Amino acid sequence: MLSTKQLQSFPLEELDWLIVNQGEMATIYDSLVGKEAQIDPESEDSPEVVIENAQRLFKKLGNRTNILCTIGGQGVIYVRSTSDSKDQQPKSGHLPAAKLLNPIKDTTGAGDCFMGFFAAGMSRIARSDGFKSESDVSDEEFEGVLKTCLTVSGASSCVCRIVLRASILMIGLTWVGMLYVCRNGRCPRQLSTHLSRA
Repeated sequence: MLSTKQLQSFPLEELDWLIVNQGEMATIYDSLVGKEAQIDPESEDSPEVVIENAQRLFKKLGNRTNILCTIGGQGVIYVRSTSDSKDQQPKSGHLPAAKLLNPIKDTTGAGDCFMGFFAAGMSRIARSDGFKSESDVSDEEFEGVLKTCLTVSGASSCVCRIVLRASILMIGLTWVGMLYVCRNGRCPRQLSTHLSRA
């Protein structure tokens, strides 16, 4: 995380989306808005309190930077601009975390899954609807993307770390093999045999 001085000089108001967890939100909020309504990352703040602080941060950033804040097992809150946000309150809301059938084993990569599916979902809407900005996305489409993100990130938490490490290792070995093929025009037998077993 950037220092207070770095955060104050960083052009956050130029971002389309600020996607953070509750602890990161507290740091940014304290640096830009002040500590009078601090979000305690260790507490179980209600989604309403987090939304209120996100709305203050949204205003501090010029009513342009949309905010998503994951709040652990409570889900995600959002504050986003609409086409008339400059004159009215931004749209804000809370979606609860996905209900999981299996216990959480490891949260490694859950945030990456959330952010990847968010980017993919918003890109899909952009391609299909040809919207010009995030403020043109309907509430139904937006919340649909967030529900997918919550489901996928929750499901990724039910997978043990060794499975994630094995997946990352196989992706790495695949890239090594592809690089070797690109450089030499063929794949060595040992690597080819190993990759075919994966």
